[in-house]
Amino acid sequence: MEPNAQELLRRFSHLAAENRLPHAILLEGSNDAVRLSLAKRLAMTALCEAAENRPCGSCLPCKKVLSDNHPDVIVVTESDPKRKTLSVDRIRRMRDDAIVKPNEGKRKIYIIPNSDTMTREGQNALLKLLEEPPSYAMFFLLCENSADLLPTIRSRTQIYTLEQQNTFSDSVCEIAVAMASALPSPAEAELLLAAAPLVKKKDRELFHDVLCVLELILRDCCVVRCGTTQLLSNQPRCVQSLSKKISRRCCIQLLDLIRQTQERNERNLNLALLITWFCGEMRRLTIRS
Repeated sequence: MEPNAQELLRRFSHLAAENRLPHAILLEGSNDAVRLSLAKRLAMTALCEAAENRPCGSCLPCKKVLSDNHPDVIVVTESDPKRKTLSVDRIRRMRDDAIVKPNEGKRKIYIIPNSDTMTREGQNALLKLLEEPPSYAMFFLLCENSADLLPTIRSRTQIYTLEQQNTFSDSVCEIAVAMASALPSPAEAELLLAAAPLVKKKDRELFHDVLCVLELILRDCCVVRCGTTQLLSNQPRCVQSLSKKISRRCCIQLLDLIRQTQERNERNLNLALLITWFCGEMRRLTIRS
C-alpha cells in the first residue's frame, strides 16, 4: 500500500470510529520526522474522544499526545542515545510494560521509531508480543525499509509505504495555499480568483491534488493550536496564519466538505460547476463560523 499521509489518516479515522483498529502497523519511508509525526497523529486518532473527524486536536488526550505527555503513548528508544541498535533488553522491558493496563485511555500505544535497528533477538522478543497482544495494546513500527525486519514481524503488521514528502507539485501547493489564505478574506471574489487556475485547466487530477493539500493544511490547523511544530502539509506559514482566523469547528466542517467534494469529483461531475460549488460552500462555512 502506498497512501499519502491524509489518505492514511482518513482511513485510520474511519477504523477508529468503527472500533476496528489494527493492533500493529508498520510505517516505512525515508523521512524519519514524517514517520514519527504521522505515528503520533495516528496515536491521537486512536485515543481521541471526539465523535467524528478524529483526531480533533483539542480534547485532552489529543493535547497530551501532541505535548508528548500522554502516559499511554510510549516512544520506545534506548536510554543511551549513542547506542545504534535497539536491544533485546529494551524490547523485553516494553513487553513487560505492555501487560499493564492503560493509565487513562482505552488503548496503550507503543511507537518504535527505528524498528529496523532492533537486534534479531529483539525482533524475536517482539514477535511473541505481536502474536498474542493484549486487547488494548497497539504498536507502530517505523523504519526506512521493512525488508530489514524479519518476515515473521512483517506478516503480523499492516504495512504502509509512505509517499515522499512534497510529492505534490509547486503549482498544486500554490493553488491550495492561495485558496486557504483566501478563506478568511472579506472579499467574496478572492476565493474564486484563487481557484481560477483549476477552472481554466479543467484537470480533474489537479483538482484532486489541490483538495489533498487543502485537507492537510486544515488538519494541521486543527492541531497547531496545541503548540505542535510537526506539520504534515509542509506549509507552516499558511497553517499558522489560517489557524488564528478560523475555528476548529470550521476546520472540521471544511474537512467534511473536502471529503464530499472528492467523492463528487470521482463521479465525473461537471468540473467547472463542481469547483464553483466547492468554493461557494467553503465560503458559506467560513462566514458562518
